[in-house]
Amino acid sequence: MDPTTLSAILEALDSRREAEERRREERYTALIERVGMGMTSAATGPVMVAPKARAQKMTAEDDPEAYLVAFERLATTAAWPREYWASQLGPCLMGEAQAAYRAMTDEDASQYELVKQAILRRLNITGETHRVRFREFQRPANTRPRVVAQRLCDHMAQWLNPSQKTGIQMGEAIVMEQFCHVVGAETQAWIRRHNPTTLEQAVALAENFEDSLVSARSTLLDCTPPSSTKGPPPNFAPGPRPSKSPVPSGHPAPLPWRQRKTRKERRKEKWEGASMRHGWGLAGEGSDGPKRQSKGVGT
Repeated sequence: MDPTTLSAILEALDSRREAEERRREERYTALIERVGMGMTSAATGPVMVAPKARAQKMTAEDDPEAYLVAFERLATTAAWPREYWASQLGPCLMGEAQAAYRAMTDEDASQYELVKQAILRRLNITGETHRVRFREFQRPANTRPRVVAQRLCDHMAQWLNPSQKTGIQMGEAIVMEQFCHVVGAETQAWIRRHNPTTLEQAVALAENFEDSLVSARSTLLDCTPPSSTKGPPPNFAPGPRPSKSPVPSGHPAPLPWRQRKTRKERRKEKWEGASMRHGWGLAGEGSDGPKRQSKGVGT
């Protein structure tokens, strides 16, 4: 088969496929129109036609933030009505994103912006998260410089949000970051905890926190008893510590464990004392006591 004939066959197949898709779309459009015409006039609001394009379901390997970006691009390209975005996104979610969507009320779940905010808040993805990622980003191994620059730009865009902020607002965000860096660790933690959006809010939080610290320290100093602040009197010499187990009167105090005698030494001392009391001979005497003399035949 020559190339010309093969090309003609492929073009015929493509034309047939396009014709089938066109007929399928026409039938789908006619079906939607019949459903819309069959609705009663009591229905409030316009009839919303389901988009022909369908978003793929989220998987465990997907980045939730990147998935939302891809979903928004698909919805914009397919010219979906803005009111339809939330209902189209809900069945595609999974995991924590799906839990955030399920916890919303029906009224809030119908608004895409509220759904997006709830998902990002549930996953703890905020501008502060991207600021930390931007500052602590390290180049992965075997990564092209262009990819590194693109990731830094992504984190910067999510942190400063240049599409919705002016140059003055972005500069204020950078100044606020440096302000939190120089005020100290405790004040910085307090400011980060409240997540201010402007420099004025960060300054107010820092001032209130430091004023509260000064007030708390002065209160503690005023409540401290005077006796606890004084040290020991001059020429103070502590006496001997009392024994944990006092010895009764008339009994010798026990020796330290290093000076105590073993069982063999005590037994030898006992027999030596007994031999001295009873006048046993010096010869024939052992460590275990005097030896008995055996009676001979001639005695």
